[in-house]
Amino acid sequence: MAQKSFRKFGTVRSENLSDIDNLTISLNNLLDKLVDGSSTYISEDLDCIRQISTTSLDNTGFLRFANNEESVLSPITLLNTPFVPNKTYQNRLDIIRTFTGEPRISGGNGLSAKYYNFDQIIIDRLNGDFGEQSAFNGTPVATETGADQNTTWLNGTFNYNGAIQDAMTGFGGAVEWEGYFIPVTTGTHEFRALTSGLYHMDWQADNYVEDQFGNVQSADTYVTAKRIGLENKMQVKVVSTSAVQLVTISDKKFIGLSLKGSGSNLSSETPIGAFDDITGIITFDGTTVTGSVDDTFELTVKKELGEEGFVSYFTPVLEKYRKYRVKFRLLFPEKDTSGNDIPNLSQMSKTIDFELSSPLTSMGDIRYTRVYTLDYDFTENAKGRMINFIEDSVLFGGGEIGEVKGSATGYVGVKTNKKVDIKYKPKTKLGDGTDLINGIIRKSITYDTITNTNFIALSNTSGIEIGNKVFGASVPANTEVTEIVINEGLFLSNKFSSTIANDPIIFVEHRGFVKKVTGTTSGTTLTITGSGQDTSDLRAGMIVIGNDLTNSDFPDYTRITTIEDASTLTLSSSKTTNTTFLFFYQGKGLINDSLISFCLPAATRCLTLTKSASIGDTQLFVESGEAFDEVTTAWDAQGSAFDGSDTPEQKFGSSDISVKTTNTTLPDTDPEKFSITIDEGLVKPLAAGANFTVTSNSDSRILCCPPTDTSPPFEAIETGLRTTLNDPKLRLSQGNLIFDNLSATIDETPSSGNISSATATSVSTKSILIETGVTAGDPTDTNNQGTTFKILCA
Repeated sequence: MAQKSFRKFGTVRSENLSDIDNLTISLNNLLDKLVDGSSTYISEDLDCIRQISTTSLDNTGFLRFANNEESVLSPITLLNTPFVPNKTYQNRLDIIRTFTGEPRISGGNGLSAKYYNFDQIIIDRLNGDFGEQSAFNGTPVATETGADQNTTWLNGTFNYNGAIQDAMTGFGGAVEWEGYFIPVTTGTHEFRALTSGLYHMDWQADNYVEDQFGNVQSADTYVTAKRIGLENKMQVKVVSTSAVQLVTISDKKFIGLSLKGSGSNLSSETPIGAFDDITGIITFDGTTVTGSVDDTFELTVKKELGEEGFVSYFTPVLEKYRKYRVKFRLLFPEKDTSGNDIPNLSQMSKTIDFELSSPLTSMGDIRYTRVYTLDYDFTENAKGRMINFIEDSVLFGGGEIGEVKGSATGYVGVKTNKKVDIKYKPKTKLGDGTDLINGIIRKSITYDTITNTNFIALSNTSGIEIGNKVFGASVPANTEVTEIVINEGLFLSNKFSSTIANDPIIFVEHRGFVKKVTGTTSGTTLTITGSGQDTSDLRAGMIVIGNDLTNSDFPDYTRITTIEDASTLTLSSSKTTNTTFLFFYQGKGLINDSLISFCLPAATRCLTLTKSASIGDTQLFVESGEAFDEVTTAWDAQGSAFDGSDTPEQKFGSSDISVKTTNTTLPDTDPEKFSITIDEGLVKPLAAGANFTVTSNSDSRILCCPPTDTSPPFEAIETGLRTTLNDPKLRLSQGNLIFDNLSATIDETPSSGNISSATATSVSTKSILIETGVTAGDPTDTNNQGTTFKILCA
């Protein structure tokens, strides 16, 4: 404002401007001469910023925020105690920033924009497909990236009146947007543009690779998605009196609605009214297509600048949360390819509106939050901790299956109101994808793989499950199915390592899967022959499955009995095969590896009885094998059936092994061929098939070989426990234990016996009722009521 003088009024700071009655005049005196020159500041100059507030937070709200309490566990009382740390707004913002990082999902900042003058447009590239070659000469006259793009992209709607950008000369020119798009749903997406100008779109190449810093590591960046030029020609064939079909389906990149078509089989130049992206069928508005069905002719399509029309591009199947590069161009040339001026360019409407639809959403504007500039920070350091929560969350319908992904190291709790079926029944055959009950192969296909891609387009995805192991010449090790788009395709956990035409790929059952090797078998000996392959991760009891297509499958549940060395192991069944793929699976559903480091095989083994042993027995007959071979007379036998308590250096549950015997006169199948002798007799009987621990350790290793028998005499089946066939008089009925005989083993010495007959004067406050004989016939028969006994308890 014009300078004013207020020299005759003074102010005294100590008086807080109160020495002058008029506070405005007092303030003007302070503001005067703040700026040298012909102007100064006065109170009225501040009117434009009066009432401005950076936040609506009042003093009360601020104090509530500043004094916010946090609860901590007191080390003294062990109770939650209020804790008021020193904190500021910036502290809170820093915490939020650390947790969320740079938003990777719907946190975009628009697309980077570059502007080019009309004379920079390469006229020879207005029509046709020029691939990744630039459409412009020289450097852009203006650019917009980063935060500035938020205010220019907004909803992806642009309407330029006059010049496209202030820094440009003339009314023509072009703008090119480039950056990344991140889908939030897996599937095919449609990008649609409503534009009055020429329109180009490029989409990320299948084999495109870049590191976290945006450095391109592949030869190709883009493939052509759309090229709407002034004029393009292509071959079509007659379908009906109103439609034609592209002879070469890739020519669909030149087609958009409202383009005008002409050709020898069209009675006049007419707009395109509809286009089917899959079949390539073009339907015209109001013009008759002449000729017979399948007659071919050259179709010319033209774009009239200034007239709006829709152009659509359907992407391949996209993987959610993965970033894809995309580039758009809007061009308004001032001359056509013949050098003629474009009329009325200054008054022409220059518009483009970007839209998007996904598998779960209808068509709508592309907000800047869905797209990202080229300089967006996608580095690992900028991710924050929020992305870990998303990657490690249990998604709808369950969590990840197979190998651990992300940074999760603990367990995930899952609640359900439905039955959880954890029954594991190993497969028995290799299969070919048709037998999903017994075969491990879920599906076999041949596919043209492309290096650095991880998507398989598949019109029939039946039989394949998330987690299935994937094998093929171009498939890296430890690859599995991570996501399935029903009858469209599936994503793999690793990218193809090479480009192979018709690569045979198989999808294999992942439940219980341990390892795949190449090898041969002869009798019960399996030899691994594959380069770099060995017996690591394999253990006794695991199941082998395979078929060389000349010999049949292995007998059902053929197991590993002994691992001889790094390339050789012994099987439980005899089989001879040529060199083929062999698959190993767990023999049991519940695998507990928590004691591996405690129960080292070099010092601890499990022996299995081949013949029942009674109380007092010292010779135990056991199975042969690697465990028996390791045992020496310096080892101990451990378990609840052993008693070394009489020996000072031994504890209860342990007994020295004094003799190890192999009866060479007996065949290997004889249950008495292999045995050990212990110093003290058994204190409990052991049944045939029971196992126990043998170890060279001085401390207890009983946990390493848990008992396999169950008492009372039950046997395990898929539905639970049932009475053994050897003891049919004992059974469960509606939760009751039913039996017809009861026996007890007591000391033969009468004075120490603890079972005696009750007399009429015996006193007991508790008793156990036993009924017997009731089930011998009809229980309603009065003559068949059985007998009731009472066991009196002192």
